[in-house]
Amino acid sequence: MESDPRPSPLSDGGVPHRPDAVCQRGALRVLLVEDERDHADLVAAYLAEVEDFDLDLTHVSSVGRALDSLASARAAGHPFQVVLCDQRLPDSEYWESVSRVVGAAGDAPVVALTSIGDMDVAVDAMRQGAQDYLVKSEMSPEILRRTVRYAVERARQAAELRALNDTLESRVREQSVRLRALSARLATAEQEERRRIAQLLHDDLQQRLHGLSITLDLIARAPSEDERARMTERASRMLGEATELTRTLVTDLNPAALGAAALGRALRWLATRTHAAHGLDVDVEGDANVLDPTLRALLYHLTRELLFNVAKHAGTGRARIVVSESAEAVVVCVEDEGRGFDATALDAGGGGFGLASVRERLESAGGHLAIESAPGVGTRIALTVPVAVEAAEAVGD
Repeated sequence: MESDPRPSPLSDGGVPHRPDAVCQRGALRVLLVEDERDHADLVAAYLAEVEDFDLDLTHVSSVGRALDSLASARAAGHPFQVVLCDQRLPDSEYWESVSRVVGAAGDAPVVALTSIGDMDVAVDAMRQGAQDYLVKSEMSPEILRRTVRYAVERARQAAELRALNDTLESRVREQSVRLRALSARLATAEQEERRRIAQLLHDDLQQRLHGLSITLDLIARAPSEDERARMTERASRMLGEATELTRTLVTDLNPAALGAAALGRALRWLATRTHAAHGLDVDVEGDANVLDPTLRALLYHLTRELLFNVAKHAGTGRARIVVSESAEAVVVCVEDEGRGFDATALDAGGGGFGLASVRERLESAGGHLAIESAPGVGTRIALTVPVAVEAAEAVGD
């Protein structure tokens, strides 16, 4: 084709012939793969009449040169936005010409050009990967303009969809990793709770029961009524301690206050228990109805962990719980005026006194954790659960 002496708009006219040119910024970059000069000139002329976009047309006459042009444009950072490719080219069989170009075109849509208005030919082009096809004898500026515009738009939408899918897949992978980590932490926490209960049963309850057994044996062997009475009183005291220990263990595992929807009631009971166990004075303000018992228990136990952190790390004898609800969310804030800590360390992946686990458990239920703290200025931690999530959980029950 390059030896044809006739003047052509592809070599001399307004649409330049530039197989290796760097495409102009902002222009529609089109690669035309056509070995017949008359047809190539016609396509170029039709494209030149289109006013919807500035045109940057590159023309080649074979599949080999098309592959080179596609690779060069991509390497230069200006890939083609659409390719118009004849099905019959001198260096390729007609059943593979389009597929070879499609394979090198990347995200650019390929429109097949055919001389035959045959549906089988069109289907073959589509099977080779063409996004659309044009019959040369039926082509007009309007048809060509519409086909190119539709091809570019469909390619853009497909690229956006792929990017969205990639983002979603990435998020799914990240969430899967987080869920596996959370599952492992929950398993560890469950094992720690079992260990704590086993230690409590062994070190406290079992020892008291063993002492009670010895005391009962001594009562049977007591030499006098006074000694028997003294031993009986001791046995009664030990039995009361064992009973109280059992009641405490059962209450810790399943607080009766959690049976009501009013979260504030359960947290006030928690404040009393925290003071008894750790000497921490806790004020509770506000209330909220949390209908789902699982979610209510989660907020309770997470608040208990936050209060334990205050008692252990904050260096203060007071804390405050503020409970609120709105049309959008239920919020539980735990505040103290203790020594505080660097909250950015948690965002950077630091341990944060177990706050990472609190955040993950809350997020797994659809909520989120907000932390405000700095060394020397105290701490405010908010547990937020959207009302929509809470309502959905309740309906599921």
